[in-house]
Amino acid sequence: MRWHDQLWYRAPRYCAWPLLPLSLLYRIALFFRNYFYRFKTPRQLSVAVVVVGNLTVGGTGKT
Repeated sequence: MRWHDQLWYRAPRYCAWPLLPLSLLYRIALFFRNYFYRFKTPRQLSVAVVVVGNLTVGGTGKT
């Protein structure tokens, strides 16, 4: 196994434990966001909406 695989798959270290409360708060916030989004009624907008995504400028090609 390569060094980066060992780094990725090892057990969490002592520095991960202080982040556990933040992780739990984030999980609770996501639960409520998804819960309320599920029951939200869609509304019709009075103007057209154009969404453009995934724009990149340089540096994405293979060399």
